[in-house]
Amino acid sequence: MYGMLDALRQQVDPMGNAVATDLYEVLLLVNNCTDLSYQLALEYQLKHPAFPLHIAEITLAKQDAHIGTVRRLLMDEAYYRFQSLANRDGIIISTDGDSRVDSCWLHYIFAEFDTGCDVVGGRIISEYSESPSRKYHLKDVGYRYLVTHLEASIDPCVFDPWPRHFQCFGPSTAVKCSIYEKAGRLPVLPFLEDENFRKALIRIDARIRRSPRVKVYTSSRESGQVDFGFSIQLNEWTKMKTEGKKIFVEAPVSLIIKFNAKKDLRELFTDYLINKKLDTEQLKQLAMSLFLDEEWLKLKICTATYFGSLWEDTELALNTHNWDERHPGIPIDTAIGHLRTLLYARQPA
Repeated sequence: MYGMLDALRQQVDPMGNAVATDLYEVLLLVNNCTDLSYQLALEYQLKHPAFPLHIAEITLAKQDAHIGTVRRLLMDEAYYRFQSLANRDGIIISTDGDSRVDSCWLHYIFAEFDTGCDVVGGRIISEYSESPSRKYHLKDVGYRYLVTHLEASIDPCVFDPWPRHFQCFGPSTAVKCSIYEKAGRLPVLPFLEDENFRKALIRIDARIRRSPRVKVYTSSRESGQVDFGFSIQLNEWTKMKTEGKKIFVEAPVSLIIKFNAKKDLRELFTDYLINKKLDTEQLKQLAMSLFLDEEWLKLKICTATYFGSLWEDTELALNTHNWDERHPGIPIDTAIGHLRTLLYARQPA
C-alpha cells in the first residue's frame, strides 16, 4: 500500500518539478478489511498531513463486496464532489491498490486532456514475473499493439493518433465528470466493470485517448479476488503453457476488412447526419463485404444516434452471421509475423 500511496504523493512533471497537491486529491476506500490496511492508511495520512488523502472504511454485504461496487462508490464520490463545485470538466481518475502509477502519471493525464479528449486510458504494464504465463502475456500484448498500429494506419483518429496503445481499464482510466454522467456512470458488476464502462464510453462517441505517456505498473499475481480478470487470464495462460496449447487470434485479413468497413461506415453515417442521404452504391458494397443485409444496415445507419453504438451493433451482427467461421483464427505467432510484414509494407517510401 505504501508504494501505491508514495507514487501518488510524489507526482512530478518530466523536469522533476512536483505536481501541486492543490490540483488533485486521493480518495481511498477500504472495504471488508481483514488485515491492517486501514490502520496503515491512517498512519500514512498522519505522516504526510500535506498530502490530500481521504480515507473511508466500509463493510459491504457479501453479494456487494466486489470491485464493481467499490470502484463505483469511489468514482461516484469524485463525481458528486465535482457536481458540488459545478465543475463538469473535473477529471475523475481510477487506479487500483495493487498498481503503482508512474511518477509523471498526473502530468501526462492533464496534458492529454488539454488536447481536447474526454477520456484518457493509460498503458498498464505488468511487473516482471518468472511465471510461465509471462511469455504468453507478452505475445498477447505484442499482437494487440500491432493490431492497434494497423487500425491507426487504415482508419486514423484525430483525437487518438499514433503512437497509441490498446488499453482503457480500471488501473488507469481518467474521464471528464460530464462524460462519466453521460455514459451512465460505472456499472456495478462483480468483474469486468471497467471493460463494460469502456464500451459504454465508446457507445456515446467519447473521445478516448490511449496515451503511451500515461503509464501504470501492476501486479502479475495469479491469485485474484474476482471471477474473471487479469489474474485469471494469467492462470489460463500458465495452464496453456503447461499443456502446450497455442493462442489463436483474429487473422490480419479479417482485421483489414473490418477496419476498412469501419472507416466506410463512419463516412456513410457522417454523411447521413449532415445531408440526410446515403450513397447507395457505397452502402451496397459495404454490406456485401460484411455479409450483412443491405436494408438492415441502412436502417441501423439512419436510426443511430452515435457511431460507436452503430459499430457495436454491426460487430454483433457479424458474430451472428458466422464471421469467425468465414475468417477462422490463426496461431498468434503467425499473426504477429503477418502484421509486422503488413505494417512494414505500409510504411511510406
